[in-house]
Amino acid sequence: MALLDVRGLRVEFASRSGPLAAVEGLDLAVAPGETLALVGESGSGKSVASMAVMGLLPATARVSGQALFEGEDLIAMPPAELRRRRGSGIAMVFQEPMTSLNPVLTIGRQLIEALPRVERASRAAARGRAAELLASVGITAPESRLDEFPHQLSGGMRQRVMIAIALAGRPRLIIADEPTTALDVTVQAQIVALLQSLQRDTGIAILLISHDLALVRQMAGRVAVMYAGRKVEEAAAAALFDRPGHPYSAGLIAAIPRLGGGREARLAEIPGAAPSLAERGPGCNFAPRCPMAAEVCATPPPATGIACHFRTEAAA
Repeated sequence: MALLDVRGLRVEFASRSGPLAAVEGLDLAVAPGETLALVGESGSGKSVASMAVMGLLPATARVSGQALFEGEDLIAMPPAELRRRRGSGIAMVFQEPMTSLNPVLTIGRQLIEALPRVERASRAAARGRAAELLASVGITAPESRLDEFPHQLSGGMRQRVMIAIALAGRPRLIIADEPTTALDVTVQAQIVALLQSLQRDTGIAILLISHDLALVRQMAGRVAVMYAGRKVEEAAAAALFDRPGHPYSAGLIAAIPRLGGGREARLAEIPGAAPSLAERGPGCNFAPRCPMAAEVCATPPPATGIACHFRTEAAA
């Protein structure tokens, strides 16, 4: 049984011309203990989908479909119950810790606020648990760090604090939204190693949202590819990188920088730009950028499997 089972997720935002869909009919399933990556360019709907699952979108968003967590629908859940599930069942690590952490509160206070109520009954016990969490994510001298403010920590340490806050409620699933984007390469590697170590030690599942395919290849067991609000392909990571079935997936993988190309070698690129919400239509939204596009691409692509009329030829 899937730990998280997203079925037909749709997210719309109101506009002067009517509702615009940011996510259309997304299906995803994350098993206990696995890492599923959700990839695509900026604007593909990855973060909107994760925020919808967490119930963190503004009131102007209209969310439909199902997001079953341990069999219970988070989308239909009353707000008070959903707030209890956040942290204790599902937690989120956001992409920019400096804007996610409160700059006027100490690290200790923010960690203690994330603890379950029973662990906050005693101030000494809560502080001890907070220090224990900091130590678990590799922060040295955790007791003294509790009294520091976010601006006193490096970017890598702030991200470790965000992971510690996510772990405070002992969740079964962590949604990691671009967890290494703002970090340099060395710190990125440390954060990846930390997440993998925590997963081995605790058995948590991870939904990794990223446009960094090198990171995805290193961490994920399965990969779902999104484009213009729709899932276009899902496969085991090894299979996807070896033989992508959708032209968009193939374009993303071809664009990964590689060593040994020489100074004259150009990075592969996907021409054009992704359509805005208002420009999306019922047919294949990737067609204007696709080298295989034909008349049939104006009609809806297959609803299951690889969302491409030429999926066999694309894979070849």
